[in-house]
Amino acid sequence: MKKSLKELLQLNYKVEIEKIPDSEGGGYCASIPLLGKNACRGDGDTVEEAYEKSLDSIKEYLFKKWLSEGTNIPEPLNDNIEDIND
Repeated sequence: MKKSLKELLQLNYKVEIEKIPDSEGGGYCASIPLLGKNACRGDGDTVEEAYEKSLDSIKEYLFKKWLSEGTNIPEPLNDNIEDIND
């Protein structure tokens, strides 16, 4: 059964955040590898800004586009991922 946009947005996708070298403008880049490292990403001056922009790109573009096209959207295998620092 396919999930709705609301259900997809509640899933815990792994977000990777990398520092952008100062020689390339600096800041941070957040991406969601499961959805395509370059398909779903956001850049920002802070980790938080990059993270929020990556989520906005999912909500406003990828999920809506894929749902309208009937594209199969990969889902995380484990929706209950625990932080390894806990």
